[in-house]
Order: sequence, then structure tokens, then C-alpha cells
Amino acid sequence: MRKRQVLLTVPVLLLAAALLVGCGGGKETETAAEGFDPGELVFWGFYDLTDTADSRAVMMKQAIDSFQAISGVDVVYEQVAWDQMDNKVALLGRSGGDMPDVVMSATENIPGWENAGVLTDLMPYVKDQYWYGDLNDFEKSLYEHDGQRYAVGLYISGGNWYFDTTKFPSGKLPQTAEEWEAEFPRLKAQGDYGFAGFMGKGSGGAAIVQGYAPMFKSAGGQLYDAEGKPDWVSDENVMVVEWLREHYEKGHIAPATFTGDWSAAEIPFEEKKVGATRGGSWSFLYMRGLKERYEAGEVKIGPPPAFGEQGYVFINSEAFAVPKGAENVENAIKFINLFLSPQFLAPWANAQYGIPVIAAALESPIFANQFYKDTAENIFSNGLPSDRSPYYNECNDALAAKLQEIMITPGMDVRSELEKLQEELITKYW
Repeated sequence: MRKRQVLLTVPVLLLAAALLVGCGGGKETETAAEGFDPGELVFWGFYDLTDTADSRAVMMKQAIDSFQAISGVDVVYEQVAWDQMDNKVALLGRSGGDMPDVVMSATENIPGWENAGVLTDLMPYVKDQYWYGDLNDFEKSLYEHDGQRYAVGLYISGGNWYFDTTKFPSGKLPQTAEEWEAEFPRLKAQGDYGFAGFMGKGSGGAAIVQGYAPMFKSAGGQLYDAEGKPDWVSDENVMVVEWLREHYEKGHIAPATFTGDWSAAEIPFEEKKVGATRGGSWSFLYMRGLKERYEAGEVKIGPPPAFGEQGYVFINSEAFAVPKGAENVENAIKFINLFLSPQFLAPWANAQYGIPVIAAALESPIFANQFYKDTAENIFSNGLPSDRSPYYNECNDALAAKLQEIMITPGMDVRSELEKLQEELITKYW
């Protein structure tokens, strides 16, 4: 994984002092001097705190060090890779293993953890916090359901479609399926694919929620019904899959879209061999040359493919969750409070190229540039929260594997294959 060089730091120590005093830290610090033990905080995060080349790791270490210094709380940190956190939390939670007090998560992990019964409802703890009334509505759409909340988001990110403007000399970027069909042959004739963007097996959350689901929604379909059961065999969904397969077989969509991993699907755009790619607002972190090409005007954020009146992009968020049975919930809330302060959240979100969930943080001048304006317009105009299911991860992974098989197997009947898988999963889980 490529890393961003350190660009921003923040005076976390002074900030942490103010926050902890605001939520009772002054009293706790005083009693600590009298021999009171403030306890510990077991925290599982994504970042290698020894990596000084990664601004996110540097800031996380600052936050932890400052939190410990001011609160007296001993933070026990364990790095868990972002693509391993889901299974580790779910498996340990189901088996009754020792759980941390705070875990970092992506949005797509939360429904599966809810279903496993491993998360604490945070609504009673956060509804009266200083930042709660300033939360973005998109954050609430991701994490609040039926009066309950199982995570707190830090920033909103989403599926920016990046267009290579040199591939579209007319200046008009395709948006509808019909407009893409008109561009595909021209791009192929000059040795280019139309677009790329991971939609393969191995990560159902990425392939399905970030890739297929926005297109299904645009066509009028969906992933899950009101009960959370798979709803894949609609005319709209089948049409989208058949359209994608047709243009994959014609050489209009980069093969790595369906046959590679996330990084492999980025390479055609890095090598300037596609008209556009579906990445994320965070893609400046990982795609070689993207930031420089964007700032030079060679790349711009454009419209997502539309099969109906509007195209959609997935929205996501890095979040904190508190496992059920956590021994130090109050310390977990204090730690979350540190990140939700505008002074800390603004540089943290910027280090991830995300839109902070607190309005006051978004007012920071670091979000005044064109990239953030374009990203915010894209996310807030086209953003699509994922459909929810109690077996979200299991179903998405199975669907991703099946759709990859359909894509690379000529003549396989889309409808019947989706029907068989849907029936199998509903029988198994419902």
C-alpha cells in the first residue's frame, strides 16, 4: 500500500487537555494525583505507529500519546490491517474472546458486526456530547437506525469517478450508459479502455457496495429488501450485469476490473490506458500520479455512470465502534471525543482526503480547494448509503464471487445464476 508523506500535524496535547477537562478529565486528573487509577483503553487500529512516512500513523501516535499524558489512561494499541479487522472482530465476538474497548472500522463492516451481536449501542453515550448536534446528516444515515447507533463516523468519503481529460478532447464527459456506448469504440480504436474500477471477488464490500450497487440503484434495482434479504434478480439488476459483461467481452472495460484486486484495477488509469476509473476520494493516497494530474487539470472528478435519471456513488466513512462487553466504555468515549473535536478532525480528515462529519471542522481553510469542492458536490449529490442486511458481509462476498464467474464465463445465464445464489443464501440464513 502506498503511503502519503507527512504533511500535517496538530497540537494534540493542548487540545486533549481541553477536551478531557470538558468531559470530566480535570476531576479525573486531580484524583489520579491522589492515587486513583484511571484504567486503560484497549484500541485496535489500522495504522503502524512506527511509520513516520504515513501522516495518518503520525497523527494517531500523537493522539494516543497526548490522550495518555493528559488522562492518565494507559492505551494498549494493536495494529490490525484494514482488510483483516472485519473477520477478527466478528470471530472473536462470536467465540467470546477478549475484545478491545475501541476498534477502527469502515462503514461496510458495521452491519455484519451488529448481526454478530458484538457491538455496544452508543446512542446513550453520545447523544449529549458537545459534537453530536453538529454531525453531518450523511454520517447519521450511515450509523443511526431505529434509535440506535453502533459506531461514530469521523469523515465521509466516497466513490469519485476520475476522468482523464486528455481522452475526451471534446470536453464532454460521458454520463449515461448510452453516452458511454458512444465513447467505447472511439477509445478502443486508440488503444484505450473505457473505464476501470475494482468489481471482482475477494472483497464483497468493495466489489458490490462500491461497484455494482450504485449502478443497480441507478437502474432502479437494489441489493437488499426491507427485511435485509437479497433482492438481486430484478430486471434492472440483470440488465446492469449483462451490460457490463457485454462491454467487458468487447474489450471496453479493463479486465482488471473483474479479475484483479483493488490495486490491479487502478493500474490501467495510472498507465493512462482508460478514459476513467472508479476510485475513492482517498485515491490521492494510493494512485500514482493522480494528485499531480488532477492539480494540472489532466484529471477531473466526473459523473458516475447513470442507467436511469441519476448516477450514484457509494459513500463510506472511517469510524470508531465499541465492542459489547468492553471494560472501559467511558474511556472509549473520551478517546472518541478527541477525534470529534473540529481542531483535530479537520487535519485528520484531510490526511485521508475525506469530508469531516462535523460542520465546524469542514469550515477549516484546508477544505477550500477545488478537490474538496468537487468531492463534496459529488458525495452530497450522488452519495448512496449501502442497503442493510443482517448477513451483509456473507451475502456480498458470495455475490461478488458469483458475478466474477458470470463476467469471465461466456454464455452463463445471468438471471438463473443469480436466482440460484439468492435462493441458496435465503434458505441458509433466513
